[in-house]
Amino acid sequence: MKKFVIAMGLFLASGASADQCQLTNYNDAKAAEKILKFAQESGGRVFQCVKCTASQKPSPLNFHSGTGIDTKKSKVGAKFYTAVRLDAVEMDQAYTYIQFTSQATSAFNLSKLTGCPSSDVAEVLAVDQF
Repeated sequence: MKKFVIAMGLFLASGASADQCQLTNYNDAKAAEKILKFAQESGGRVFQCVKCTASQKPSPLNFHSGTGIDTKKSKVGAKFYTAVRLDAVEMDQAYTYIQFTSQATSAFNLSKLTGCPSSDVAEVLAVDQF
């Protein structure tokens, strides 16, 4: 039984690390919300990609003038965190890329724009990659 408890603890700890910037501090989440609203007003596009490679292209998200963009505060343990959401779905800033206009040739990583600490993600993707 003790081995099972230790294994479950390791499994849960490793699962939590997959989300780098989904639950962040209030300022990072509000900055992401502001950036997304600017991109929305500019006719931009939003993509998600955990590990972008030549074979795994970013997935476009449903992002248009009617897309709801907001933040939601959550309590995890004794701490409060804030998530940015598109149509009430929390998103991880580390795996989200913003193309600010439909003519832009680059998509920028949202976590790098807000200052949320993320690792192993590209800062900029060339739009012609996808």
